[in-house]
Amino acid sequence: MAVVMGVVGAESYVLASVLNYTFPVLPPAFWIFLMYLLVTLLNIRGIKIAGTFQDVITYGLILSVVLLSLIAFQKAGFQVPHLFSVGGPAGLVQAVAVGVFLFVGFYERRPV
Repeated sequence: MAVVMGVVGAESYVLASVLNYTFPVLPPAFWIFLMYLLVTLLNIRGIKIAGTFQDVITYGLILSVVLLSLIAFQKAGFQVPHLFSVGGPAGLVQAVAVGVFLFVGFYERRPV
């Protein structure tokens, strides 16, 4: 839970900064408030709607990671024989950290 609580603030800030860069008229604090308001309203509305919204966000995240990975593989000249080469101990630690971060969205979902 401590990791999730630490990541939520960073994710909100990064997304708000990106949205502020895209729409410079609106400050980052507006986007953060809007995101928290949306999540709050969805949770007040009911667990099924909030769960469905979380599912959509999680599947969108997975799809975007897969697409960006394929684009990166193509740009880097990726070869299949190097599929499991992470570049040493530091690369292995980074790969594990990314894997854990990607699965954060899955343990948040509770059965209805």
